[in-house]
Amino acid sequence: MQDLHGTDRNGAPEKDEDQNYLLMEAKQNNTHTVFKISRALDTCDHLHDFILGSDTVRVIWSLYLEDPPLDGSTWQYHGKEGRGSRSLHLLSPPGISKPSHDPSVLHWDVTLSHVSRPTQNITTC
Repeated sequence: MQDLHGTDRNGAPEKDEDQNYLLMEAKQNNTHTVFKISRALDTCDHLHDFILGSDTVRVIWSLYLEDPPLDGSTWQYHGKEGRGSRSLHLLSPPGISKPSHDPSVLHWDVTLSHVSRPTQNITTC
């Protein structure tokens, strides 16, 4: 897993010089790969990272059938089947409750556990 960012051209993302995440846990079985990560809401890397809040965030992901080299030297295209994106609320807006479940509406639950937010904005960039 790496912290990458897009560029102004179509092509492979570039490795972010500031790896602003902490890998808390990783596990893999025959059908799933799971990463548990932690990242500051504001990393102070305003050139390459979004400040996370209660807005919708477009999460873009890609994966490979085989593990790529750790140094990223030979990135290969992952194919159309090995990529995706999803709009998510990583933090619930204050005062917003979950809507009732309509069986005709598809939804995807993302659960964050062991998350704490400071009561004051203590980030200084």
